[in-house]
Amino acid sequence: MGSATRDDAINCLFQPRSVAIVGASSDPSKWGYMLAKSALTGVHRRTVSFVNRSGSDILGHPSVARVTDIADVPDLAVVAVPERIFEQTIDDVLAIGTRAIVAVTAGFGELGDEGRQRQEAFVQKVRDHDGVLLGPNCNGTFDAAAEFSSMAWAQPAGGSIGIISQSGSVILDLAVRLERVGLGISRAASLGNQADVNLGDLVRNCAKDEATRAMVVYIEDAIDGRSLFREIAAATAAGTPVIVLTPDSHEAVNRAAMSHTGALMSSQDVIEEATRKAGALRVSSFAETVHMVQAVLSPVRAPGYRTAIVADGGGFGVLGASAAAQAGLDVPSLPPYTQDILAKQLMPGAGVTNPVDLVGIMDVRDVPSMLSNILDGDGVDGALVNIAAFVHDTPELEQQVGRELADVAIHSGKPIVLSVTDSTLPGPKAAAEAGVPVYQDMQPAALALAALAQLHRVQPAGPPEIPSASNPLALAPEDYLGAREALAAAGVPFARVLHAATPEAAVEAAESLGFPVVVKALGLLHKSDAGGVALGLDSTDTVNAAVTRMHDALHPTGFAVEQMVSINDSVELIVGAHQDPRFGPVLLIGLGGIYSEILRDTALLLAPTTEDAVIEKLLGLRGASLLLGARGKPAIDLQAIAQNVVRIGQFIAEHPEIHELDVNPLLAGPSELVALDARIVI
Repeated sequence: MGSATRDDAINCLFQPRSVAIVGASSDPSKWGYMLAKSALTGVHRRTVSFVNRSGSDILGHPSVARVTDIADVPDLAVVAVPERIFEQTIDDVLAIGTRAIVAVTAGFGELGDEGRQRQEAFVQKVRDHDGVLLGPNCNGTFDAAAEFSSMAWAQPAGGSIGIISQSGSVILDLAVRLERVGLGISRAASLGNQADVNLGDLVRNCAKDEATRAMVVYIEDAIDGRSLFREIAAATAAGTPVIVLTPDSHEAVNRAAMSHTGALMSSQDVIEEATRKAGALRVSSFAETVHMVQAVLSPVRAPGYRTAIVADGGGFGVLGASAAAQAGLDVPSLPPYTQDILAKQLMPGAGVTNPVDLVGIMDVRDVPSMLSNILDGDGVDGALVNIAAFVHDTPELEQQVGRELADVAIHSGKPIVLSVTDSTLPGPKAAAEAGVPVYQDMQPAALALAALAQLHRVQPAGPPEIPSASNPLALAPEDYLGAREALAAAGVPFARVLHAATPEAAVEAAESLGFPVVVKALGLLHKSDAGGVALGLDSTDTVNAAVTRMHDALHPTGFAVEQMVSINDSVELIVGAHQDPRFGPVLLIGLGGIYSEILRDTALLLAPTTEDAVIEKLLGLRGASLLLGARGKPAIDLQAIAQNVVRIGQFIAEHPEIHELDVNPLLAGPSELVALDARIVI
């Protein structure tokens, strides 16, 4: 099926001209009853057919006993029948020409291999008929503009927020929470098993919906992560903000931690990076989700992180500045000319540097002009405003102030985020309706402002394409020399090395290379931890003693004898890579070398990548000052690091058989760079 044809069929999941509820019931305790009731809410907009084995009336409407008895071919079939007759029902639906199916019935891929095989078989039939299937094991779809629901619960309030979720209950919860802050749902879909229609399909569909101003995507299993986040990036680039809700998880991708990379990289880290690159926002709770939805509906983005704190009293100012700092915002002193203007508006002694103390203002109607003076200058990029209460006897005037705050933000091109004691008062409510994010606490308000700055700075980009695979590597387990050779062929520089099968050969190799040398025992996991690495051996006797000890204690398969390399003013880094089951090749870079797991100062990139992207990540490390020349030392050659990280990223992208690899440590100096150790896990 062509992409346009498939997209048309997917749209029928939300806006069908006709629908059949297969498995409809007159029993209020049955799922089929609730689905029938939901479908009838839009009966004035479309033909609704019911299929029930008895053929009896349902909710005052006739039904037919078989799908094949439906008079006109429906655009959409919502199937909620017992699992034992599900496949036959799908055959009947396809036989009459219906191309869009919502499969509510459960009991397939989620139960194991046998169910998965059955699922694959009926999905293939659907695809052979140029159809689409949502589910199985899903809770259906909703579209406010079309007045349509295939969900078996009370209809959510209509609005402008799309929700694409792997859980139907998440949609229900978010709908209630959004309604509490005056927001509603434009369209929603529960994915279920994603046997055919997946998250990416529905993100693409929702982004094209004119009624949808922002989108929430709840992800438990990204499946094809790169494809999904390309759709998310396309949505954000086209102007639809996306909030990605995923559960926090600190469990390592590889519990066995066969490499340092496996111990440092988790699946949520990968999703975090993909979300950031796509220009979306990641959250991990319902409260955060609602807060970020409120933020992205702001008509303006923050051009930077410099923030004015305008607070209703000194205590609120201190708390606001603290919340801003925790959110990653800067709170600079306001320019002198701005302070002079504010001093004329406020009572003598009121704070005007930043935070600005609103206690010195006598009438809340003066707040918009004061904010205009603050934002019109070049001193800040946005304002976090705390007004404990809009103190005025006339609700209409409070509403006017709320609307004027939105006007100031739009005119200045800088967002205003409001923190109030009661968001249901006329002023805050009017501000929210005009597009000002309104919260009842400083912390979510500050996080909202930081999010608006992040969205302004990021240019949305989907994950890179993975290149064609090269010939598979033939490496034995713990093949250190083979790993070195493969990475060296990819352009990564290593110190000279000689292989020695015996202790005697190791001594000869050291004499051939010239002292000092490093000796490594081969065939061991984490050689350093096992005592299988000896550094700075400067004579025949020290080499002989080291290899004899290793031979007797560790029983290695041989020895690698390497030149001892030192670089003045150098820094040790780790460069790792991992094949994520959902996103493919992922790179890890960080400080610390063998101490990387202790320092945990690392960053991720999807591979393959670019030198600019690597340098951006390096500069974002907590210890970036070490790379830039701390305490008078010369700066490290970041370009050389980036070039080699790019090579390693290309290498793992071309070799999907690699599970993990480490180059650790990578020794980088002002003008030299060399890899001192490497490991590849196939």
